[in-house]
Amino acid sequence: MKQIFFIGIGGIGMSALAVYAKNQGCVVYGSDKDLQSKTIDLLKKNNILIFDEKNIDEIFLKNADIIVINNVILKDNQLYIIALKYNKIIQSENIELKQQDTIL
Repeated sequence: MKQIFFIGIGGIGMSALAVYAKNQGCVVYGSDKDLQSKTIDLLKKNNILIFDEKNIDEIFLKNADIIVINNVILKDNQLYIIALKYNKIIQSENIELKQQDTIL
C-alpha cells in the first residue's frame, strides 16, 4: 500500500487529490498551515491524518513513498527542504520555476 504525504493538503486541488488517493487504497496524510478550513474538515471525515506544518516529525516525510507539493509552496518552506532530501517529490502541476520565491 503506497503512502502519500501532501504538503499543502488543505487547498481545493490538493484535498481532492488526497481524497482520490485514499479512495484508491493509499495511506494518505499531509500538512497545512491552516487547519480550520472546510477542506480540512472534509479530509478529516475521510480519515486522512493532517498535521500543522510547523509541528510535524520528519519521519512522516521519510516514510512516505511519494511527497506531493502544491504549486504555491515557497522554496524556503521547511517541509519542502526536508522533502528534497528524500528525493520523493511529485509536484501537483508541471515543474517550472516562474518566480524566485515559489515553486510553480
